[in-house]
Parts: sequence; C-alpha cells; structure tokens
Amino acid sequence: MLLMQKQKGFTLIELMIVVAIIGILASIAYPGYQESVAKTRRANAQGEMLALSSALERRYSEVNHYSDAAAAGADTGAPDASLYIIEPEVVQFYTITISETDGG
Repeated sequence: MLLMQKQKGFTLIELMIVVAIIGILASIAYPGYQESVAKTRRANAQGEMLALSSALERRYSEVNHYSDAAAAGADTGAPDASLYIIEPEVVQFYTITISETDGG
C-alpha cells in the first residue's frame, strides 16, 4: 500500500489567484495615490505663491507701489530676494510667472 505524502507549497492556480487579487487591489488604489500626489503638489505651489504674495505686500507697505517689483534683482521684501528659491518640486510641475500690470 502506497502512502500518499502531503506536498508542501502552493499550486500554480493558487499563485495566479493571489496575483489576480493583488492586481485588482492595485488598480483600485493607484488612482487614489495619484490624486493625493497631485493634491500635495498643488498645496506646495499654493504655499509658494502665498509666500511670494506676502513678500510683495511687504514691499507695497514699504514703498506704496508695486512698480518694478517684478524686475530682475528688485527687492520684493523677501528675506533675501537674490536667494529666494521656489522649491524644486514645485518648479517641476508648475510654471510660476510674475508680470507687471498697469495701475501701479
């Protein structure tokens, strides 16, 4: 009489089911992950714009006009205008421009 020995391990079908389940979970989770990354990038860009806005308002309170605030090398009121750096992760995903308009 031959005794059947129990084999250790997983069958191919069991492994394929696990791979399919992981694929389904990943397809559900990935769009949510992308959305949260986009929200983080938008929040970083908004923070940089608010910091620049505050610097421009400080300049306005000092000289009572916005003229030449966008010119190269102009002091916008930032701690050191020549060293004011927008975070690299913001620059990667957004274009931030400053332009002077009529009306001072």
